[in-house]
Amino acid sequence: MTKPFVKDAVGHFRNLLIHSTREYEPSPEHVLKRLLRPLCQDLNYIIEKGSQQ
Repeated sequence: MTKPFVKDAVGHFRNLLIHSTREYEPSPEHVLKRLLRPLCQDLNYIIEKGSQQ
């Protein structure tokens, strides 16, 4: 069973990929606030706690 925080990390990574292929470039603030920061928080949680909880 995939844990919700792992699914969150995958979703945030998918959003980052989708944004990187768009014709327009989102603002750096948007990329940081909505894409990178949530992905880093999810990955940090997985690194600290593991994915088998």
